[in-house]
This record gives sequence, C-alpha cells and structure tokens, in this order.
Amino acid sequence: MILTVASYNIHKAEGMDRRVDLSRIALVLKEIDADLVGVQEVYRPQAEALAGSLDMRMVMGATRFHAGLPYGNAVFTRLAIQASYTFDLTRPTRQPRGGMRLDLLVAGRMLHLFNVHFGLKIRERVEQVEALVREQIL
Repeated sequence: MILTVASYNIHKAEGMDRRVDLSRIALVLKEIDADLVGVQEVYRPQAEALAGSLDMRMVMGATRFHAGLPYGNAVFTRLAIQASYTFDLTRPTRQPRGGMRLDLLVAGRMLHLFNVHFGLKIRERVEQVEALVREQIL
C-alpha cells in the first residue's frame, strides 16, 4: 500500500497577498489529494471547515489559544485513527510550540504519524529534537 503524506504551514490561512482565504487552502489540499495531511498554524474552526471540505477525519493538537480560539496543529486523514497525543515543545522565552502523534491502522499494521511545528531558531530546533528523544516521544 502506498500512502501520500503532506505537511503544510497554512499561517492562519493568510496568503502571501495577506488575504485570509481558507478556500484557497482547501483547493491546494484537494489538488494534493494526500491520505494524511499535517497542518500547522491553524485555528480549530479552520481545521473543522477544512476537514469538511476535504471529507476527511480531523484531529486537532492545540498548542495555545490565539484570538480566543484553540490554535496549533491538525491532521486530516482518510485512515482509521486508533489514538492521538499532543506534546509541548515550547522552550523558555520562545513562542509556544508543540506537536502531535497519531496512531493509525494501515493494512493491519500500526503507523505512527508525527506533525510537529518546530521553532524558528536553529538552537531552539536542536533543543526541541533533543526533548523528543529524551522524553521518548519518538
């Protein structure tokens, strides 16, 4: 079985032209037609709307509240979700960051999918990867 996986930082659905247009994001994801899609920088209502547009299951892994709404990562899939987990990767003095792991049943075998939103600075990323290993998240 071949699976297509995509990752997309949607930046709150704000395009390079500064317009917020969730329908453009949905069109891109429909064109990709991936079996699993991890997105970052998404509000829960946006994730719910995308899941409906894509006709896929959605799991949200909020890292914080932004503008009064859960905000963070989400995964869309057509596969059977067995479990999902979120984890915090925030480093002191940096923006809140996190990730999620989904356990999916694929052709009778367990697949662990990770959707992680790493920080911008290289040192921050190194510390986040070290935390993933140290805390046995991977």
